[in-house]
Amino acid sequence: MTSWPGYIEDQLMSISNLGLTLRLILVLTCVSGAYLARLRFSLMVITILFSIAYILAYFNKIIKCKKMISAVKRKMHGSKWTQFQITCIKKISKDTSIYTFNIQYPEGSLHLPLGHHVQVRAMIHGRQTIRYYTPIFPSETTKELQLMVKSYSNGTMSKYLSTLHVGQTVEIRGPFGNPTSDNNQHYPLQKEIETYRKMGKESNSNEETLTQLGIVAGGSGITPVLQVLHEIVTNPYHLENISLIYANETVDDILLKNELDEMAKKHPHFQIHYVLHHPPKGWKGERGYITKRMLQKYLPRYNKQHKLLVCGPLEMDELVLRYSKELGWNKGFQKSRSNDKVFVF
Repeated sequence: MTSWPGYIEDQLMSISNLGLTLRLILVLTCVSGAYLARLRFSLMVITILFSIAYILAYFNKIIKCKKMISAVKRKMHGSKWTQFQITCIKKISKDTSIYTFNIQYPEGSLHLPLGHHVQVRAMIHGRQTIRYYTPIFPSETTKELQLMVKSYSNGTMSKYLSTLHVGQTVEIRGPFGNPTSDNNQHYPLQKEIETYRKMGKESNSNEETLTQLGIVAGGSGITPVLQVLHEIVTNPYHLENISLIYANETVDDILLKNELDEMAKKHPHFQIHYVLHHPPKGWKGERGYITKRMLQKYLPRYNKQHKLLVCGPLEMDELVLRYSKELGWNKGFQKSRSNDKVFVF
């Protein structure tokens, strides 16, 4: 199969051949005008028409090649809206689906660093609507964009997306997020991750190095948490323990449970503890709402080398912040800074 660069090279060679043909025809036209004046006028007209046809074909080839070269370099850009085609819709619960988008051109790529989000735009009921979504399982260079979207009864964009089908397109731009900003809410572990990347195994010698991480997530708040888990659980950052408490209303509301369980199975230093407000008969996990006892039982105690991440509904976040303070952690805030020991997304 011919590669894109090879195909473009063939097209450029074709343009070169067209140019030679065009010059030959023009020479013949001049010769016919200077030395063959007795030829019928119709022959001259035919020659001119063929010349015009080749000129049009010549410029058409150039335009097509420019478009192909531009397409090969095409990728998601923060300031430009781009039409992305839906290639897969995976329903993972009664009201939540994962939408997979793929760029149109095989040589293009998306640049989605950890912690970044994207904007989705659509014309809904005559009004332009924009919403922010955090991709799951991001990568520095990927050709797929996956958004996990929960459809709410009063959610304008989520309800609109739920009506779409594979093959349709959605306008997206991004990514957005600044890892250097001190109050950036999308990079709770960026400093620690960069330290691990630079220092490797020697990072354990640093007394401030993160060794244990506790996470509390509720409902669709698992989405940004998945980004963090995908980065720190599957990569050897020498964390001794990562413990996640994930709360939901019912067992059907647990998003990506199979993926989370598989991650815990493959990586023994990662444990997950489910909490259900309305558990089914025979449920062996925790019941009710998140309590201080659960935080004390499953999450690490306060230490300079430990950290807590919280992401869920406002009421849950406030409750966890109160419990964590009672358990000796520094006071956390809804608008957290990247170096806060208790970080709220």
